Amino acid sequence: MILKKIFGYVKKFSKFSVVFLLIVTFGFADVATVVFDGLGAPKLAQWTAIKKAEAVAQGDGEIIYGDSNASLVRRRDWTGTFSVEYDTLAAGTVIRHVVIKASPVRNEMIAGIQTTAGTLYIQRFNGTSWSNEWNVTVGDGNLPRFDISFEGTSGDMMVVYTGNTATDGQELVYRIWNGSTWTVAANLGSTRTTGIVDGIAMERRGGTDEIALVYGDRNFDLSANFWDGATNAWKGEPSAALETSLAKVGTATTLTNFSFDLEFESTSGELLIVWGADAVLDGKYVTRGAGPAGAWGSVTTNTAFLEEPTDVELSADPNSNYIAYANSSDNGADSDAIVWTGTAWGTAFQVDASNDTVGAGTSNNAVNWVTSGAQTRAVLTYDDANAAGVDWAVYNKNTNAWALQTDCTTACSSQPLSGDDKVHRLRRNPFNQAELLFLGVDNTSDLWVKKLVFDGTNFTWSNADGGVALETVISSVTGFAADFAYNRYIPPTVTTTLATGSDPAAATIAPEAVTTDVNQFTLQTSSGTETVTSVTVNLSTGSGVDSLYITDNTNTVLGSIIAPLSGGSNVVAVSGMSAGTSATTFKVRVTPLPHSLMPAVTGAAYAITAPVTAWAGNATTHAGSDTNTNALTIDNASPSGATSASGTAGDAKVTLNWTTSASTDFSRSVMLRWTASTPSAAVPEEGTDYANGNTVGSGSKIDYNTGASPIGVAFDSSTNSVWVVNSGGNTVTKLTAATGALVGTYTVGNAPRDVAFDSSTNSVWVTNTGGGSGNTVTKLTAATGALVGTYTVGTGPFGVAFDSSTNSVWVANNGSGSGNTVTKLTAATGALVGTYTVGTGPFGVAFDSSTNSVWVANNGSGSGNTVTKLTAATGALVGTYTVGTGPFGVAFDSSTNSVWVANNGSGSGNTVTKLTAATGALVGTYTVGTGPRDIAFDSSTNSVWVVNNGGNTVTKLTAATGALVGTYTVGTGPIDVAFDSTTNSVWVVNNGDDTVTKLTAATGALVGTYAVGVSPISVAFDSSTNSVWVVNNVGETVSKVDAVGATVVCVRTDAASTAITDINGAGGTSCLTTALTNGTAYSYKVFQKDANGNYDAGVVPTGSPFTPAAITTTLATGSDPAAATIAPGAVATDVDLFTLQTSSGTETVTSVTVNLSTNSGIGLLAITDNANTVLGSTASPVTGSNVITVSGMSAGTTLTTFKVRATPLSHALMPAPAGGAYAITAPVTSWAGANTHAGSDTNSNALTIDNGSPAGTTGAGAVAGNAQVTVSWTNPADADFQKVIIYCKTASITETPTEGSDPTVDVAACDATARVKYNGSISPQIITGLTNGTLYYFRIYARDTNGNFTAIASTQQVSATPAAGGGLPVSGTLTSGVFDTGTADGATFNSILWNGTTIGTGAVRFQFSASNSSTGPWDYNGAGSGTCGALDWFNPGALDTAVELKGSGCAALWNNKRYYRYKVQICSAANCTDVGATSPIINKIVVSWSP
Repeated sequence: MILKKIFGYVKKFSKFSVVFLLIVTFGFADVATVVFDGLGAPKLAQWTAIKKAEAVAQGDGEIIYGDSNASLVRRRDWTGTFSVEYDTLAAGTVIRHVVIKASPVRNEMIAGIQTTAGTLYIQRFNGTSWSNEWNVTVGDGNLPRFDISFEGTSGDMMVVYTGNTATDGQELVYRIWNGSTWTVAANLGSTRTTGIVDGIAMERRGGTDEIALVYGDRNFDLSANFWDGATNAWKGEPSAALETSLAKVGTATTLTNFSFDLEFESTSGELLIVWGADAVLDGKYVTRGAGPAGAWGSVTTNTAFLEEPTDVELSADPNSNYIAYANSSDNGADSDAIVWTGTAWGTAFQVDASNDTVGAGTSNNAVNWVTSGAQTRAVLTYDDANAAGVDWAVYNKNTNAWALQTDCTTACSSQPLSGDDKVHRLRRNPFNQAELLFLGVDNTSDLWVKKLVFDGTNFTWSNADGGVALETVISSVTGFAADFAYNRYIPPTVTTTLATGSDPAAATIAPEAVTTDVNQFTLQTSSGTETVTSVTVNLSTGSGVDSLYITDNTNTVLGSIIAPLSGGSNVVAVSGMSAGTSATTFKVRVTPLPHSLMPAVTGAAYAITAPVTAWAGNATTHAGSDTNTNALTIDNASPSGATSASGTAGDAKVTLNWTTSASTDFSRSVMLRWTASTPSAAVPEEGTDYANGNTVGSGSKIDYNTGASPIGVAFDSSTNSVWVVNSGGNTVTKLTAATGALVGTYTVGNAPRDVAFDSSTNSVWVTNTGGGSGNTVTKLTAATGALVGTYTVGTGPFGVAFDSSTNSVWVANNGSGSGNTVTKLTAATGALVGTYTVGTGPFGVAFDSSTNSVWVANNGSGSGNTVTKLTAATGALVGTYTVGTGPFGVAFDSSTNSVWVANNGSGSGNTVTKLTAATGALVGTYTVGTGPRDIAFDSSTNSVWVVNNGGNTVTKLTAATGALVGTYTVGTGPIDVAFDSTTNSVWVVNNGDDTVTKLTAATGALVGTYAVGVSPISVAFDSSTNSVWVVNNVGETVSKVDAVGATVVCVRTDAASTAITDINGAGGTSCLTTALTNGTAYSYKVFQKDANGNYDAGVVPTGSPFTPAAITTTLATGSDPAAATIAPGAVATDVDLFTLQTSSGTETVTSVTVNLSTNSGIGLLAITDNANTVLGSTASPVTGSNVITVSGMSAGTTLTTFKVRATPLSHALMPAPAGGAYAITAPVTSWAGANTHAGSDTNSNALTIDNGSPAGTTGAGAVAGNAQVTVSWTNPADADFQKVIIYCKTASITETPTEGSDPTVDVAACDATARVKYNGSISPQIITGLTNGTLYYFRIYARDTNGNFTAIASTQQVSATPAAGGGLPVSGTLTSGVFDTGTADGATFNSILWNGTTIGTGAVRFQFSASNSSTGPWDYNGAGSGTCGALDWFNPGALDTAVELKGSGCAALWNNKRYYRYKVQICSAANCTDVGATSPIINKIVVSWSP
């Protein structure tokens, strides 16, 4: 099936008459139109992939022609001008015919090249290059024996060619290209022709897949056919040959000219075919109805034609049904023109009566249409036998008139070079209907092209060929050896739509995580495909992002960008990315930076959204948008810190408490410990997990800003501060040693150089070396930085030292003038003590405590290269001693009482000199490295360390002998050295590579090299924080470097917001269990790590530092409970409260010893906390000591209360006989735990267990009645008396109640079994339901509140015999109060009943009354025997039996009344008139009513 696509009108190639004039419309944009440069059967296999030189745009085109010199196929690209000529391979024989057609819907061209050898070659341009498709033998002739046409909507291409035979059914053959493959050759038989087909012309109907075909054979027959691309079927020839005697040139025996042509009307779609008959002046034509179902009309002779149609050209107006006809005739050499209006022919116009003679294989005229605005013209070119210019005429559609035009000569300067025109072709630009290209070939084989533009009024010619013939030896002038085609492809308006894909859910990842999806987006084209070359992503933030990727949905990377722009557009170049008509999903993915490269140490959480905002590709338009709301968070944010962090020191341990981070992604706690009073700068490394015992942060550093050009540093032990000298800023900066916090920056003199701390006045002394306010020393109060004074010294003061023997300050004056001296000032006042001459260029000064002397290194020439010793007290010169060249640094060695000097100069430099401090005698000179600059004494190994600035090494010498211990490589340009007494290490400042190097003092082994600031210049050790402070001269910072690091002592993985208690030291659990050293200060900091490897800044527990010590736990009496009495079987009750408190830390208690005063009545003795949680217990405790094992019991520094609690035995298990009261005391006498114990516990308030019986009742009596006995008594006076229990029996009672029980009343009749008939405390009580004449016994037991009963021996028993006529009244009547139904409109009263004790011999009856007033009147009535009256009663009979009120005869008296009352009568006999033996007992009366 030929694919269908939509396209508007398309103009066919004009037919080939002898003069080849080509007026062409311009091609579509973005179309690569390419033809290969040569054709030739001998080299056919080589015809592939011939590239086009230029890109193709709308209006571009291609011209192809033959070159007779080499039988080559030539081509040129048209892009507004013609390109240079391109050669292709040789065709082998002369090129006779060329046809090139452009697809209207695909970026394709098809070219057909027919040689004089009769071979047809088909070539195809695919938008990028040309390729050979196939070739076939068609024979030779003056007309092309093939033609090419495209279906208008599918873009499928058809080639129809002669079968080169007259055999029926094989006259024509066709093949179809469907965009990917060619169909096999299919025969198209012709029943209307009789010979070999010599000429073929095809035309397609614009906007459809319909193609018309007309062809003539060498017997001069003419027939036609119609192709329906929708059904891929030929619809058939006319019913008879259109012509059997086609017009011919002269006496030709074959068909040599196109004496026929065809066109579709542009609007109606009807087909018009016009031809000439031999020797007939009038032309003929036929029409066919529009569409596949259209019918062939009858052949009609057109008498309007002026000449015999020999060279026919038709052209359809693209905007109407008009078709222009042009003809050059060999009959009289005349040219004429006429217009078909869609229904009829207009008036013929004789263009020229003496045009050039029509020859075989020529076309002397061409016609086409132009439109500009509302003006439409048909342009006709012809050859009038005039050798100059282009001859032409114009038809004005608006006036329906033809007019000859002035020949184009000047603008057509290349035409003709010589000879007559042989071929004319006109091609209209399909993208500019006002523009034509005119192609002509003359009989001297010249090829030229001109351009004609219509502006609605005027025409303008120009030299499209540049005024020079494109070819001067065209291959044939008796054929159609050149053709031009505009690229007609209009790239479909492809819209690619961007949309949001199935975005990943919001997620959080860690730094260093793998590449992760941020965004999914889709691209979908409206048709075809788009190749995407870049994607623009708007990254919400680039913080934390290492790389940004565009991938397909399987994560194949299509493009990426490193270090994407934060908060803006990132254009990511991609390859291999395309969108099609199905939505294709792509992804934006990111790779986070590692922790070490994250923007900040503690950082932030970087919420990444990365919607796509644009992309670059070849689609016509872009639409849609992408949102990306589900952020991917790169979690570089610190979790929240621990809370409630505290600790207590214990015996060789520290108990630590904290509540873990509340952050939802919390992972673990890491506790660091320093053997120092203050934590250093050490922190856990982000992204790292630690185990107990790991070291963290040794060599870690924090930089703090200073002033300009810092040069010196000193530690101030009085305030635990660091002082930095800022040489360029004329200031000193004071920082808190523990935190690095800026305390203040203080102005001193000009160009300060050195600083020293004065412990006698807690002051800081600064030397000022510059002019102006220089040549002074400045004294500041160490605590506040306040200026004490500025004191003049010598010229160029350089080094300064404090002399503790005289509380003085010594200054070395290095400059000229008053230099070469040292100045001594009183530390307290700054008063000048004296100035003393020393050697040349005094540089450094040191105090010697062994001889109370001052040593000065003289670095200059002359009297330099010496050290001078002065008496500290007087400044008197002791001596000047020669050392090596350029003495620079000097240090005092307390182990040998010697002075060491570093000799930095050449000659005898690169040495150190040792002098006896007492005499200055030379001990020895020892070779070290190159450029020794500074020197330090190491008390841990009694060694001397020398910094070799030129050799990038340090040298260690034995102080006693000067023997070389070793030379150790450090960083570049070592310049200063300091000894670290905490770790017995040596720290070297490397000025050349911005590092410090730490070496083990004992072995010189490298511990580590750590980055500091830019150009470090000096170093000082700070024992308060175990840190090294390094001054960075160019970086204008000071680096605090952790000299020791911290030890990981606890790693806990508890859940977030969990309260933790753990122990570092002896008794630890998940912390290090190695015992700590009592008396040593330890500081701690707890860090919280989240699941993404981030740590918080750490929290120092309250109480830090902690100093473990032996712990004492003290026992004391708590707030004992008041004396109390409890019953047997009672719950556990407090006996004793006691407290435990440690001096520090905690103690775990494993057992408690309790001294129980008596064990009588106790079932369980327990130790609990103050909330009564049982920690341990013992059953059946003994009188005296009871050791109770406990669990979960601990004491801390806060007073903690515990309890001793007792649970009494039940009544049943109490000691027999009952009657005792047991007073319990239970003080704690000792406990088991690890600490030293002290203190005691007393327990004087006894807990009493009451097992004593209460006293019995008194005055008991029994009075017989009718079937009842009234029992009376007097209750005992016991304070804890509660009630009595009365037993009834027909015999003497010996039974007793169970201790602790509370018997209930037995409703069964009193008989030979003792039954409880009363439980209460109210006397008297009537015992009913007895049998008259039977003797009954009653025993009364008193019960106390603790469940004890009177012993039987102390109880009272009475008896009585009930008899008939016991004196009950006949009846008794009770009137109720007033009841309010609450219904304003009154109620309906339904029934009344009573509930209580059974009637026996008695009765209960009622009267009822109702009123609308709460005050009455009240008329009581009853109903009996159907009457209602004041003397009648309602008699319910049995209890719980309702008597109906609303259905009685009295209902009318009570209905719709709001208030009611009743009377109740209780009778001892059923008739309520006799005396009975019993009466009912009423518990309640129920009245039912309805609103």
